[in-house]
Amino acid sequence: MSQISPQKSSISPRRAAKPNLVQKRAPWLYAFWKFSRPHTVIGTSLSVLGLYVVSWGIGNGEWGVGSGEWGDRLLSILFTWIACLCGNVYIVGLNQLEDVAIDRVNKPHLPLASGEFSRREAWAIVIVTGIAALALSLWQGYFWQRWCGRVWQLALPIPCRRSA
Repeated sequence: MSQISPQKSSISPRRAAKPNLVQKRAPWLYAFWKFSRPHTVIGTSLSVLGLYVVSWGIGNGEWGVGSGEWGDRLLSILFTWIACLCGNVYIVGLNQLEDVAIDRVNKPHLPLASGEFSRREAWAIVIVTGIAALALSLWQGYFWQRWCGRVWQLALPIPCRRSA
């Protein structure tokens, strides 16, 4: 602090180090929250909500194919949001696994850099959330149809090719 300003911090070190209720009662969940990088969770959540609002606006207030009941729409938004959050944790988790040495210097509060999570735990979280993101998006339907179609398009020409 002395290099930045001559004033001392108004936050006492004792107060700054005091853990909150979640840190005391559920330290693993708190570490998982830090592992998921909250600022990216907020951005992902706002993106999902924003895209649903845009799709509703483009459709002139209609939700499009099979415009079902509100409960179905909200359930669809919920599963899409969870799939995107799982994808988000997968991505930031991979980043933390690759940058442990850098994070020990620049971001020592992250669970992997601080030792709250082992590499094995981090890999387990990354694998589970990656599979969950794919499974939820496949279960949603449209992605499944497009994914199968894309695989079919890519695989179909292979057996038809002949060597010269």
